[in-house]
Amino acid sequence: MEDHECVVCMDQAQDCTDCCKQPLHQKCLRKWVDGRKSTVAKTEVRCPYCRQEMKNLPVDIDESWMKDEYFVEQLKKAWGERPFWRANGSYWGTLEWNWGTESITCFLGHEKHQVFGRIKMYLSFQ
Repeated sequence: MEDHECVVCMDQAQDCTDCCKQPLHQKCLRKWVDGRKSTVAKTEVRCPYCRQEMKNLPVDIDESWMKDEYFVEQLKKAWGERPFWRANGSYWGTLEWNWGTESITCFLGHEKHQVFGRIKMYLSFQ
């Protein structure tokens, strides 16, 4: 693919958006997503060009939370063996839903102190 101008920074780019195939650097998309965090839910990030919802966002995995042994211990007590991770500056987990027939990704907070309250909330719906 030849280079075209990125829809965010206007420099030459080879990567494209999934929705409208417009040129867009992955780093520019990450900045766009990060800049939208305070105004919209992460799951509602829209393409900077066509405004369609963007489903395939780049993910920055952060494993530094695992160094906090107390947090990990409390997390295992509260969340069990369910999948849990920190990505793009937020904590996330996977929860089985509808008697185990499907799973949902749960936003558990931006900070550690938010995680346990949201875990309690999600688990109360089961």
